[in-house]
Amino acid sequence: MALELDREWTYEDYCQLPEDGKRYEVIDGRLYVTPAPSPYHQILSTRLLRAFEPFERAGKGQMLHAPLDVLMPGTTPVQPDLVLIGADQTSMITRRAIEGVPLLLVEILSPSTAGRDRTLKLNKYAGCGVEHYWILDPFARTLELYRLAEGCYRLEHSLGEQDHHEPSEFPGVVLDMPALLQNIPTLD
Repeated sequence: MALELDREWTYEDYCQLPEDGKRYEVIDGRLYVTPAPSPYHQILSTRLLRAFEPFERAGKGQMLHAPLDVLMPGTTPVQPDLVLIGADQTSMITRRAIEGVPLLLVEILSPSTAGRDRTLKLNKYAGCGVEHYWILDPFARTLELYRLAEGCYRLEHSLGEQDHHEPSEFPGVVLDMPALLQNIPTLD
């Protein structure tokens, strides 16, 4: 299927895209195509997902991972790397997607997505009212924790490769950067 990238894309167009291992997103009517994530990206995603297991066992919410469509009011489908649904938000989980505004979205940067994740998606997620947005940067070996305040994200914590943090809004979650980054080479 040849893709016409220079046109206005709709959700209906998006639904017709092939299942070919690439990740597709439509943001503000523009189609973005990225290759499948690297193994290191997937290792980091899995480790961060597992950090939320105590939160899930306590019945506080559920962490889901890509590929997964998220349909928020005023936006077309996006595919964050991780999506946290609060315990009171389970009605957002439908057969086709997460339909609503999740509690937390996480993006793991890659060379092809870093600019979009730090600008376009950050602004889109804030505009939709996503309360928490985290950016894991495997190149800088940092995890940035943003919280929505007055319609904009404010950096609450920036964790380096030796840091540990227990976010009070997510009881039981321990962000242990040495464990998260274990055996992940310094990427460039």
